[in-house]
Amino acid sequence: MPLIRQSHIKQIKWSKEYNIGIEYIDQDHKKLLHLLNQFSIAYDYAQCEEFEREALEDLVSWTKYHFKREEKLMEDYRYPGLVAHKEEHQAMMEQVEEYVSIYNREGHDSLKQVTNLLTFWLINHIQESDTKYRNYLLELGADEFDS
Repeated sequence: MPLIRQSHIKQIKWSKEYNIGIEYIDQDHKKLLHLLNQFSIAYDYAQCEEFEREALEDLVSWTKYHFKREEKLMEDYRYPGLVAHKEEHQAMMEQVEEYVSIYNREGHDSLKQVTNLLTFWLINHIQESDTKYRNYLLELGADEFDS
């Protein structure tokens, strides 16, 4: 039986303009985009609830992991904007948890909204907030070390 295609959510392609210049942070961001794309595939193809839930859990889990790594890096280099950056991460995780609750109540129909929010937030966060710490950390040699 063929899968029923819904209205598509646009897949995100990595762009050089998303690069921070710190290899493992860039790899984390690429993985987040990949997981977002997996999540949107779950929506596009109306896959089983198990696949949708797994894609959402993977995305939430990796986001938390990435935020901790990024915050640790900024802490190690005494980035002066760390507190504000952590607050952005916390606000995002609160919003994500809210959308997870919506998904738990409403199921598949809520996925497009969740995907659009996460995509918009992630791209903006990388291009605006993450680029703020880039020059500071690169000047201190953060790109020379792995996680």
